[in-house]
Amino acid sequence: MADFYPFMDPQLIRENFIETPIAKEYAYDMDTARFKTKDGKMYFVYENEALKVKLWKLFMSERYRWVVFPWSYGHELETLIGQAYTQGYVNSEAERFVKEAIKRALEDYIIRLEEFKVNFDEGTLYIDFRAITIYGKLEMNNLNIRR
Repeated sequence: MADFYPFMDPQLIRENFIETPIAKEYAYDMDTARFKTKDGKMYFVYENEALKVKLWKLFMSERYRWVVFPWSYGHELETLIGQAYTQGYVNSEAERFVKEAIKRALEDYIIRLEEFKVNFDEGTLYIDFRAITIYGKLEMNNLNIRR
């Protein structure tokens, strides 16, 4: 093949191919909002467990609010809270905001979202979905967004 296409060396193409790194994040307890420790030291989790932490952090960070994050990081869900929108509008916009936030931050790892549910109760937006990742299925339940 190298003779037929002298400008294309399959070996060079393979060597220059960039693979997505394995998802890695410090273990985090979402209920207490603290890092998990073993023997007094923080430790890493990988693949879907790391993506779960990354997703949780993503949806605890409002877009454009924190100087430490680039403007492309975070969500815009808080703009739906406290407005006189219909439930159908809130559901569709919440799904769009979630998909856009994930695409900007984690598109290399998350293939698609399934079973997306939104519930609005007393000033808090609750979101559930299943993410199909490059590692398998990942359930995200009771992500709560407050203003």
